[in-house]
Amino acid sequence: MIKSNKRLIGEERIKYLNKEKFKYHYLNENTFRGIIEKQNYVCAICGKTNKHFNKDLYIDHDHSCCPKNKSCEKCFRALLCTKCNSALGLANDDVKLLQKMIDYINYHKERFISHNKNNAQ
Repeated sequence: MIKSNKRLIGEERIKYLNKEKFKYHYLNENTFRGIIEKQNYVCAICGKTNKHFNKDLYIDHDHSCCPKNKSCEKCFRALLCTKCNSALGLANDDVKLLQKMIDYINYHKERFISHNKNNAQ
């Protein structure tokens, strides 16, 4: 068996999750399959998928409810890709911080558009 779970795809990943991860998130293989099917095999935030359908989808939960590596059925949220899961984690699920990030991007996007208009004249 491959040591790194990142290399496992498809059914092999589900078997790995069933053995190593589901017990910490009150999930089982059938529940996971139901969730991933309900999400149409895509990340619940960005909607992107991987050709191996579940290689990069991770179990997201509210960390304020349960410890870092565990969750209960109350705090489970959805399955996320690596980027979206990491972004939420790095922002500590802080809605105000995430809004500031959105504002920052929009501000600089507007500045860039304004700059390009002035240079085009």
